[in-house]
Amino acid sequence: MVKPLLSSRLQSKYPLSKVCRAVSITLLLGTAVPAVQAAPWSDALIQRLQTHPLWVQADNHLEAAEAAHNAAAQPMYNPELEMSYDDKTERAYQVGISQQWDRTNKSELLAQIGDKNEQITRLEQQQIRNDLIATVLINLIEQRRADALLVLAQEQLDIAQNLVTLTDKRQKAGDVGELDLQLVRLALTESIQKRTEAQNEAHRVKSERDTLLFDTNVSLPDQLFVGGNDTPDFKVLSQQLPEVLIAEARSQNALLNVRKAERESKADPTFGVGFGQDGNDNVISLSFSMPLNVRNTYTAEIDAAQSLSKASDQALQNSMVRNISQLENDWQIFKRYQRQLQVHQGDRRQDMARLNDQLKKLWHLGDLTTTAYLQNLQQRNAAMSAEIEMEAQTSLSLVTWLKNSHQTLFWLQQQ
Repeated sequence: MVKPLLSSRLQSKYPLSKVCRAVSITLLLGTAVPAVQAAPWSDALIQRLQTHPLWVQADNHLEAAEAAHNAAAQPMYNPELEMSYDDKTERAYQVGISQQWDRTNKSELLAQIGDKNEQITRLEQQQIRNDLIATVLINLIEQRRADALLVLAQEQLDIAQNLVTLTDKRQKAGDVGELDLQLVRLALTESIQKRTEAQNEAHRVKSERDTLLFDTNVSLPDQLFVGGNDTPDFKVLSQQLPEVLIAEARSQNALLNVRKAERESKADPTFGVGFGQDGNDNVISLSFSMPLNVRNTYTAEIDAAQSLSKASDQALQNSMVRNISQLENDWQIFKRYQRQLQVHQGDRRQDMARLNDQLKKLWHLGDLTTTAYLQNLQQRNAAMSAEIEMEAQTSLSLVTWLKNSHQTLFWLQQQ
């Protein structure tokens, strides 16, 4: 079985026909994606994303977590220097040093907790990158769809304007009646409205892209390659998702916090040694002190930590179950769209153009009424819009699968 694509884990000009510029996917069925260098478009996109505020913010959080881990690994207690001086009949002074003993090795636990926190931050960094890439890819797909629908709407408007001109001439010549002229004018009004709506949608999507990429001219290629066609092992894949790994790390951290609370209930003694002089006598002193955990036995802290540990374990189980179901659902949706697209692959644009020419010829010959002609044009336009939507939805379902299976960065690097 072909292994599911995994990320490093804890890591314009379109030659298509005008209307069919919506994203199309070429599926390499049963073929693994070769390890190739990233294409110029994907390489440029990755470079641009590396300067995105969310990407940089995640990097800064990771640097802070690494520093916190390093700080947690330091010794808990520093030695204390003590000095005393008495100015009396016989002067006396004493210099001493004391050190608290971490007898239960709390510093080791703090280092382990710091390590888990760093792991969590690293996984969160990968989540942010994965989600950011998915958001940008979805926007680029929507932009391709909006551009394609705008081209189609403009073409419909051109046809409607030409139809009004021809009908007006035929009406003056007595070939058609006033009703036919009114019908084509209504069709023109509808075409103008659709073109305006398409323009608004294209402008909205472009504004979102400019917000995400700051007006960087990065566009998707004509084909998005997908390797492998076998159903992945959703359970194995779920276990490697950052969300699950974060829940696992938090569960482990909760256990460490239980141990930390237990050790904090055990007091650490302090040992000291000093030397000095009292008059003519040399003085050497030894000291020992031990906190008495009487008023606060730290049992409440232990109980709280144990409760949080149980909650973290349950969150881990819930995360695994939810993600297995989500991954399976996303994969099935993507495969349905994939099969649907394969059935309708072909140069539909040329077929629709020939159909339009035939309808126009029949209408000129009088074999087709104006009403029937407009109805057929409407069906033709609906079919082309459906094809554009189908191609876009296939691409969007692919990105959704890549996002939820945490593969966007790895996939992008393979394009």
